[in-house]
Amino acid sequence: NPTLRNCIFEGNRTESGNGGGLYWRGTPTLEDCIFLSNAANGYGNETRGGGMWLSTEDLVRLTNCRFQDNFADEYYGGGYGGGFFQEGSGRVELTDCQFVENTGENQGGGMYAYRATIIDCTFLNNQSNSSGSGLYLTGGNSTITDSLFDNNTASGNGGGLYMYSGNLTISECVFSNNTADQGGGVYFDSTNSTM
Repeated sequence: NPTLRNCIFEGNRTESGNGGGLYWRGTPTLEDCIFLSNAANGYGNETRGGGMWLSTEDLVRLTNCRFQDNFADEYYGGGYGGGFFQEGSGRVELTDCQFVENTGENQGGGMYAYRATIIDCTFLNNQSNSSGSGLYLTGGNSTITDSLFDNNTASGNGGGLYMYSGNLTISECVFSNNTADQGGGVYFDSTNSTM
């Protein structure tokens, strides 16, 4: 499987599709990469992953990667995962990653994922016009450990974290200064979760 190390994706954009900085269907490994000021723009649902869009059927690992000031446009129904978007039957594992000042105009300002293992990550100053401004999780089994969610703002629910369906275990995490209509720190919807 391919590995990306010490790569910078800056100022890239799509006009009508996913993955403003990087679009990947497969099983990469990313280490020490930076996604800065990228944007997924366009029409309909195909505007996901302002920084990176990933579809995988296996385990993908990201270590010490930074997603900052990326944007996913909501125009006609898109706007998922301002910093990072993951789908497929696989899982993404993030260690020591930072999601800072990203905007998902619909859901998941910092990150939107189906199945995730999140360790020692930071979600800071992200925004969403709907739900899950720091992180939006849906469907699968996920875990979050030793992570910080601070000063994220959602116009809907789940300022720091929104979990829809599936199972989630959270341990040794801090949720501080997040804002939303409901569930300023965390919003659980139809899910089995443990904190």
